[in-house]
Amino acid sequence: VTLDKYVFFEEGAGPESSGVVILRSRGSEQFEESTVRQLGHVLVPGETYRLGAWIKTKDFQSTHYGVIVRDTNWRNVERGINELPENTNGWQYFEKDINLAESPDGKYGVTIFAINFSGELHVALPKLQAISPKALAESIVSPELRKSERFRLVPWRPRLNHIPSSRPELSLRNFGMGKTEICRQHDCIINLDARQIQNKPLQVEENMVDLSGVSLGDHEMEVIVRRRHDKELVFTQIFPITIREIPAIDTGGYKRLNNLVIELLNEELNGTEQSLHFDNPREGWIYMTLQNCANSENLNVELAELGTVIDADSKRLEAFRHLGMGRHVIRLKGVRPACKIIVRAISETFNYPACQDSPVPQHGKYDWDFFEKHVFPAVTTLNKGDIPEDKLPEFKARGLRWLANRGTLNPVSAEDLMARFDRSPGLKLEKYDGITCDEQFFLRNDLIYYTEAMWKYEVPKDRLIYTWVNGKPLVPGLHHEFLSACVNVSRGRGRLLFEAYNHAKASEAEAQRYLNSKVLGSMERFSQYFPDATAYTGIILGNFNLISNLTLNTDPEVDPKYYLDMQMNLLANNPAFKDLATVGYWGSSYNDEELFRWSMQLL
Repeated sequence: VTLDKYVFFEEGAGPESSGVVILRSRGSEQFEESTVRQLGHVLVPGETYRLGAWIKTKDFQSTHYGVIVRDTNWRNVERGINELPENTNGWQYFEKDINLAESPDGKYGVTIFAINFSGELHVALPKLQAISPKALAESIVSPELRKSERFRLVPWRPRLNHIPSSRPELSLRNFGMGKTEICRQHDCIINLDARQIQNKPLQVEENMVDLSGVSLGDHEMEVIVRRRHDKELVFTQIFPITIREIPAIDTGGYKRLNNLVIELLNEELNGTEQSLHFDNPREGWIYMTLQNCANSENLNVELAELGTVIDADSKRLEAFRHLGMGRHVIRLKGVRPACKIIVRAISETFNYPACQDSPVPQHGKYDWDFFEKHVFPAVTTLNKGDIPEDKLPEFKARGLRWLANRGTLNPVSAEDLMARFDRSPGLKLEKYDGITCDEQFFLRNDLIYYTEAMWKYEVPKDRLIYTWVNGKPLVPGLHHEFLSACVNVSRGRGRLLFEAYNHAKASEAEAQRYLNSKVLGSMERFSQYFPDATAYTGIILGNFNLISNLTLNTDPEVDPKYYLDMQMNLLANNPAFKDLATVGYWGSSYNDEELFRWSMQLL
């Protein structure tokens, strides 16, 4: 679905109590485009098909619309129902026989769409039938679509490897075709470490797993859904789980500065050796800085579990560190009276790529020296690029992270993806901390393979898998499970990196509407599809402006610095982004230097 604020689904509102897809504008206002797509069917060019649907229109006008069959990239094929009355005065059945042209990849999709439309278009019970003998013999419904409809139990909350010992339970959400009927006949069985601990009738919405008495640490949980009368299996899957002690957190001294920053400690020092403490509200990044301490001799700031974090040689007397949830002790030596220490819990800050020059020589070099001056003060995590080998010890000493990038487009199976992971330097070489998977699209049916790979793949200890994703979740079950798998990978430290690359708009009001739809609307949809989604999601903005090659600056009247500030302001202040896991930029090597430096200043 695109521009989904104008696309609706009403269950049971169509003929035969069917569901209805509705494209609905607001008043007389017209909108650019709204589409609903189902892709991945194998059809036969030149053969005959019959496309039909029940349709209802109300004051409907559009410059281009239809219920159609088209090729994957919408280049050569568009056949279907594209002539409708402005008002049908109720439901009418429309059908049309069509012949298809060649599709570049041999696959086709069914699409309901309207461009520059007003009024309403309702579509129910769309049906595509193969008519000619060859079409009947060789057409194949998308196998990924069939998989997306299967019954599934999705780990919901908490994360599988973060189950608190104080409340040892786990919820599994029920999705799939005919789930109400399945629940009447089936049981949900839980085995823990090969021993049955629970056997209950399957619940329609949510199934709770009671883990009372389970010891701290790692366990293997097998979930089985079995028909009661003949023991036939409907679903079975094994999940690794961890029972943890979650530390108590004292939030009394916290000061929230915005969605992305909580001040944990702000204290003037007395000039003697001191020990202080702060409580980190979550596993994540902290920023620490000393003020009024320049030229202090023998300066040393230690975190009890990490050793020295800041000393007299530290640039800007500041540091980033990734810390566990709970209390941390700071030991200070060599500080002057009136020095001040500040500690803040922050969202992960991200930049792609590391130490990579622009293709335009006149932009200057984005090398280690540039990063040391402009990027390292702003960024905790780098992606792809190339950090010089002789600088790696210094980079690691800063406590920062570097993720390699792994191509994941067009998988043919989960095993295909897992083989790609096995070949990835990011999961093998010591210099990396993990990988980003590039990239996943909610509109593509092969997302099912990526989800399966996330559940099956054994990620090396302490390595991270982050998932680049484009679009918004929209398919119940399939996309709920995708989000759960991406969050639970890497022992619950997975991240979704949403590609929020925002093109310039002609006015500030239009830009705000666009950002509200694309960025805010996407975050709201993620939160509908997975609990506490902001805590596991990164909003990665685009800052690339390489003219004639790769640029978001498509309107010369728009100040790109103002527009980027506007985007960061939305993330920092709109309540939908509270405690956002990650924020940053993709495409910095495609910047001129001024916009690159400006992006880092915003971080």
